[in-house]
Amino acid sequence: MSFSLAGKVALVTGNSTGLGKGIGLALGKAGAKVPISYANRLDRAEQAAEEYRAAGITTSICRADVTCERSVDELFSQIERDLGPVDIIVVNATCDQPLKPIEQYDWEFYKSMLDFFVKSPYLLARRALPHMKQQRHGRLINITSEVYQRSVAPFSAYVAAKGGQIGWSRSMSQELAPFGITVNMVAPGWIPVERHEKDPQEMKRQLKQIARKGRNQALKDYVVYPALSGRQWRTTLAANAAANVTRNLWSYVIIFCGHFPDGALHFTEEEIEDETRAEWYLRQVLGAANFEGGPLLHVLSGNLGFQIEHHLFPDLPSNRYAEISVRVKELCAKYDIPYTVGPLHQQYGQALRTIIKLSVPNGWTSNDQPFDSARPSPAQEPPEPPTPP
Repeated sequence: MSFSLAGKVALVTGNSTGLGKGIGLALGKAGAKVPISYANRLDRAEQAAEEYRAAGITTSICRADVTCERSVDELFSQIERDLGPVDIIVVNATCDQPLKPIEQYDWEFYKSMLDFFVKSPYLLARRALPHMKQQRHGRLINITSEVYQRSVAPFSAYVAAKGGQIGWSRSMSQELAPFGITVNMVAPGWIPVERHEKDPQEMKRQLKQIARKGRNQALKDYVVYPALSGRQWRTTLAANAAANVTRNLWSYVIIFCGHFPDGALHFTEEEIEDETRAEWYLRQVLGAANFEGGPLLHVLSGNLGFQIEHHLFPDLPSNRYAEISVRVKELCAKYDIPYTVGPLHQQYGQALRTIIKLSVPNGWTSNDQPFDSARPSPAQEPPEPPTPP
């Protein structure tokens, strides 16, 4: 059954990535105007805004701390100026949720959980209610969790805060129903998103998945196919072993030549915090390196000798990188931005030297840092990357 949210404004907190972005896209495709609400990563917010606009969704980008009353008020004021008053709120923003025994939590962490899951819905509702009550229509939706009903442990801070959010939602649904305002909860279960990238449980799951794939491939290469070869099983076994070793060594050389030779810079998480779109593109150029070679070498490497262009345009067919590299080099020369390139043997030698240097004790070398040419400070902000021809 189709429905339309045309003319409505839907605020989904934390919708630059993950589940929130998916919810925002669904509401936008139904006709709502959906602002991008983010806290830290402007680059992700800008990328999400591009996706929303490509889907025909009217949007704007807003930075806010949804646990701060003043920030929430500024968020609503900006949305009202850009898109109109808010009709729908989906409370989705969250923070890290480590599983720890109670002895390893402190009260400050408990309060941070309560801020996200009780204070934030309260602040958002308080700010939106005057308009919703006036029009006698509104939707408040809290993303809750099944952990409260399941009493998951060791997870007491998160479970307690989610219990508070569930209780708050139930009470508010009764209080606001006479005004035509509904308060609902959605408990989607555990969904792996960007913030789980470093979660130990998620890493363990991914490692198990990799091990399973490796085991299945090894069984095929070294048991099933040799068995199917009959008397030629030794030839098949040797051929598969040689192919796997060659492929892995070649992949290792190509990948390391694109990331670790002299001139390819390395960035910390703090350095990329809040980077703009232009800064993101600059980082792709500075953090990668190309190697020179003829057409055959580039075919054998999957055109990843153009690692800089691959970083700038990862979704393009790789056979376009060579022609695009001409324009990229011109822009780098124009704005005095280093464009790292060299012969394959030279790039690999420099990468190997860096690996060895970082592997030995610090006292064995003059410093414990990889070779890093001086980071450029262009006189003006780098341009947007060229549009692929």
